[in-house]
Amino acid sequence: MGGGISKSDPIILKSARRVYATDCVYVYASGADTICQAEAGTIRLKDTDVSQGFEIIQDVFDFYEDWYGRLRETMASGAYQKAVDDCWQIFHNPMILLDASSKVLGITSHYQDNPPDAEWAYLMKYGYSSVQAVQYMKLHFPNRIFAQKAIRSFEFQGKMMNGRGIGCGIYQGEILIGRVTVLEKERGINSGDYHVLKLFTDCFLDSVRKKEDAGESLYRNAVFSRLLQGEKTEEETINRQLSYCGWEQGDRYQVILARITRKPLNEQVQDLVKTIMENTFPHGQTLKMDQDIVLIWNLSKEDAVPEKMLKNFMKRAEVTEFYGLAMDFMVLSGSLDDIYHACHPDVISLWEREQKHNDELFDTFAAYVNHDCSIKNTCEALFMHRNTLIYRVRKLMKLIQSDINDSYTRSYMRLSVRVLRLYQDRISAYTQT
Repeated sequence: MGGGISKSDPIILKSARRVYATDCVYVYASGADTICQAEAGTIRLKDTDVSQGFEIIQDVFDFYEDWYGRLRETMASGAYQKAVDDCWQIFHNPMILLDASSKVLGITSHYQDNPPDAEWAYLMKYGYSSVQAVQYMKLHFPNRIFAQKAIRSFEFQGKMMNGRGIGCGIYQGEILIGRVTVLEKERGINSGDYHVLKLFTDCFLDSVRKKEDAGESLYRNAVFSRLLQGEKTEEETINRQLSYCGWEQGDRYQVILARITRKPLNEQVQDLVKTIMENTFPHGQTLKMDQDIVLIWNLSKEDAVPEKMLKNFMKRAEVTEFYGLAMDFMVLSGSLDDIYHACHPDVISLWEREQKHNDELFDTFAAYVNHDCSIKNTCEALFMHRNTLIYRVRKLMKLIQSDINDSYTRSYMRLSVRVLRLYQDRISAYTQT
């Protein structure tokens, strides 16, 4: 076997074909070999008859299609442990699905006799994250990457947890309802794993929605959110969640609500306010509830929130009102050339291409990165048909060199898009005058 399909070829390829077709790989003979051609690369099956090669390649597509079909059915039935075990044949790595209270919903059974680390052994034995693991993540990952919506990479270097992997939070609206993690053990994590994990989280979210439609709300809200909304919560669950914070049920608590009055409410602004609150009050618990940010503060462990700290938070939160203006100022007050060359090279290349071809591919890219590479959300934002967007994304992936799945790269690209648009406005203003 020779050659290789590019990382830019998306997971939405549906099947193999003996003639060219959209969303499919093209299989044809080349001498004694069989060629499997995708948008940005090929695989050569040497000394393989084209009929045999076609069957081999189609079997791969059938395998994934069958797995995805089973996954949807298994998730819909609520058999989360089986769903996670079925993912072993895809990831060949340890995988775990937790609810918002850090309760195990599914954990790869393959490692029952050989757990990857001490925390994995604890999870299998007790069915919940250990207090030590939660505190370790809070200490070493203050940005709470495990609760963020986008799939991100991480690395543990502790006694309880050791190793690398990828994971994300699963949200219904603004409420965290679960977390999923894949560890790197048997093989390295690749870009395809990000796509497959996204399929898994989407299936889980669909199953939760269906449970709610049927009147079941077991996984709907995190413990503190349920309590604040007056929902009945098991005492054992409450005590476990309190222990993760180093708190006890008999402690005295203070609840502070910060309401964002800016209209229209922007999710990025809300996330920014939440981050500011988390950084200002690191010993509290911060939640997003509708348009509000809620801080839970333990008065038995800490002094009452000082008025000075609250005023400091309010001053910092006011920055969100001027977020857009600050970006504009960065461009308008600086050297155009310096700002231009500080942007991400791939974004500059796409922007310069847009000036020549004017095919709106840059706008597609901007919407795609601004919506964390979500096909569904980008389609809605652009009012574009899914197949049209997929075609454009394929074309974009052939034009960029960097890994768009990397969270830092994606943030850098988003910032560069905004700067270049302001840069274009500045040029247009000069041209008109």
